[in-house]
Amino acid sequence: MREQAPLWGGTPSTAGAREAGRLAPLVLEWLAGHLAFAGGAFHAGDPAGAVLDALRLSDRQRARAAEALARGEAFWDRVGLRVLVPLGDPPPYGALVLEGVSRAVGPDEAERWLPLLREAVQEKFATLLRETRRAADGRMPRYAALALADDGRRRPPGALLSLSLAGGPGTEAGGPGRRAAVLLAGLWPETTPEWLGATPRGDLFLLPGVDPERLREGLRRLAAPGRRRGLRVQAALAAPLAAGAPPEAQLRRLDRVRRAAEALETAVLGLSDLEAWQRRLGLSDAAAAVAAVQGRLRARRARGVAYLRRPGGEGPPAVELADRVGAEAVPAGPAAAFLLLAPGARGALREAGARIREAARGLWGEAPPVGLSGAEIPTLRPGRLAAAALWAYAHALLLPAPEAVVFDAVTRNVQGDELLAWGDPAGACRAYRAGLRLDPESANLHNSLGVCLGEMGRHAEAEGAFRRAAELAPDDFMAHYNLGGALLRRGRAREAADRLELAWRIREGDLLVGTRLAEARLAAGRPEAALELAAPLARSRRDDAPLPLLRVLGRALFRLGRWPEAREAWTRALARHPEDAETLVDLAAGYLEPGGDPETARRLARQAEDRGGLPPETARRLARLLRRLPPPGTP
Repeated sequence: MREQAPLWGGTPSTAGAREAGRLAPLVLEWLAGHLAFAGGAFHAGDPAGAVLDALRLSDRQRARAAEALARGEAFWDRVGLRVLVPLGDPPPYGALVLEGVSRAVGPDEAERWLPLLREAVQEKFATLLRETRRAADGRMPRYAALALADDGRRRPPGALLSLSLAGGPGTEAGGPGRRAAVLLAGLWPETTPEWLGATPRGDLFLLPGVDPERLREGLRRLAAPGRRRGLRVQAALAAPLAAGAPPEAQLRRLDRVRRAAEALETAVLGLSDLEAWQRRLGLSDAAAAVAAVQGRLRARRARGVAYLRRPGGEGPPAVELADRVGAEAVPAGPAAAFLLLAPGARGALREAGARIREAARGLWGEAPPVGLSGAEIPTLRPGRLAAAALWAYAHALLLPAPEAVVFDAVTRNVQGDELLAWGDPAGACRAYRAGLRLDPESANLHNSLGVCLGEMGRHAEAEGAFRRAAELAPDDFMAHYNLGGALLRRGRAREAADRLELAWRIREGDLLVGTRLAEARLAAGRPEAALELAAPLARSRRDDAPLPLLRVLGRALFRLGRWPEAREAWTRALARHPEDAETLVDLAAGYLEPGGDPETARRLARQAEDRGGLPPETARRLARLLRRLPPPGTP
């Protein structure tokens, strides 16, 4: 990817035209306490050109003003009773224009006074920019509200992102850094991120023009490209901007995501994912509900929590149901509630779940799913019981028939899968490991942990997790499939092929297994065997063959010297996936040799370079290919 400079420029203490326009009202307010004038405004652009064009000056005054402003000096217009203060080192990026300045200031005084005024105004802009871009814990930077008000007037809505990187938030010396800017620009190439400031929780960015779905996609992919750039993402929270909402409301939306993330123990969360999860569970506000329940638990010294909603999702919360089972209800949604219980042991939680479902059947004619948690469950801290009941309910929703689910190892798997889907692999790993403390022999949890570790680039640990899953469930093709993939990523192609052969024998005909096995055979130096597997699979899915299958088919054909057929396979892949950079590199290499068409090779290689996101080995291949290309126009 070709890197682009971030919109926030050099340092957060250096104002530009955009920043000055936002801070000008604060500077004018401060200046009014030191100087008598009727009003003022900031004008962006070349003061000697665009700014003077907007003012009514005589030709002589205009010439004098242009000469002074070009030198970076303030100008005193005694006829129009105005002062023009250029901002920025020459050439200036704009000017602060003060109207109605007292005529009592004479030329000699102005000569001494104007340089001091310009210096004071410049320093005030820089000071305000530093101060308004920093905020205490629990508060948003004041500059963020100014920027949101300004951006809402000028551009379509985008999104707010709070990003915390290892090493802490941006400093006054350099903001969050160029690497962070390039990371965000790579995830959302349709925007140029703007740094709005820092809190102890992280840096705040504005992403103009990013729609909710693209925001969700970028959050889910944030960890891996950050790791490749040496950036460890500790937290990333995002909320789309609501059209027409005031800045304070926009910031509250992001704060709502932050509170929910803390309640649900995730470091990565977007408002769209949060709202989808809440709708699935029938919640109005997860963070508020969890806080209310935890407060009541402490007050009542209750030791158990149940969560349910009325079947159909309509009707009053389950308050009447709580009376029937001797519990206290805490409403959580239009038809949902927590029930505060006081069971003694884990078995009592199951009994409580059965009683709740039976009472619900008598009240509503149907027994709904119920999620339960209690202080007796290992790995659960007392402050997490309410959230645990929600995760148990999410687990119950996945079962084929409604049941009462007590928070267990499988629930931890459900939780980890959700966190991984939100873009928090580190949080998912913690959930899977907590599940393994409840059930060390769970092949599913070992498998899930391996997938998560692989996404984090910890391939040796992932291999160990997959190997343990395969030992615990030798007849499960997925354990062998994942282990084969881990071995392949670590360059052990022959071992990978052997393991994938096991998966193929268990699940012969499976498209995923067949594609991965063909990749392993090819990597092990067996292109004929790879083609023998990939070609029939591709023929069987003529209209919808997946991209990885067409990619490996083309590579096997190319390795065997069958360039025209390889070109056909790769062209077929790009017809459905024109953005795939790996296939673009493959096709470019073929057009160079043996295709003998360096111009087409150059065009495809540049397309791949612009797409970015290449795996390291493919990026190295692309670099070698670009070096081999002859200069443009070479016959």
